Amino acid sequence: MTNRTKKVNVGRNNGKMGQPTKYKKIYCAQMLDFFQNKPRQVVEEEEYIRDDEVKVRKVMKKRGPPTITEFATIVGIRRATLYEWCKQHPEFDEVFALCKDIQEHKLVEGTLVGDYIGSFPMLFLKNNHGWADKVESKVTGKLQLEDIVGGSMDDEDDE
Repeated sequence: MTNRTKKVNVGRNNGKMGQPTKYKKIYCAQMLDFFQNKPRQVVEEEEYIRDDEVKVRKVMKKRGPPTITEFATIVGIRRATLYEWCKQHPEFDEVFALCKDIQEHKLVEGTLVGDYIGSFPMLFLKNNHGWADKVESKVTGKLQLEDIVGGSMDDEDDE
């Protein structure tokens, strides 16, 4: 008899086919830090020409709220990968949900103080945070059972 051994893939990917995951637990802290601390305004230097001289001035520029896509590009992955990590890593899923709450808060707050204007903030909240326009409906009138059934309930034949 020959002694056969079964090959087992014991790599970094836990025996699964495909590329190893790029997930690292440190991404939880990095994502939370990014969402909590991204400034709404930054000071940038801008060059301009005056009297045939190049001059530099500091300009305050507004920035949008932190986004999932922006964090993904910082880490060097696709946004879809972050959603996959939520399914595979409960600790990341929890931080992801918290970051979405922070994002919602920052977007609302920034809109209220005038940092974000136009229809985009509301569109973003509707598409990413479950917001909706409030629609009120009022039903008036009376509905009788006979209107639904079709005829009077007293007209039934007892055979």
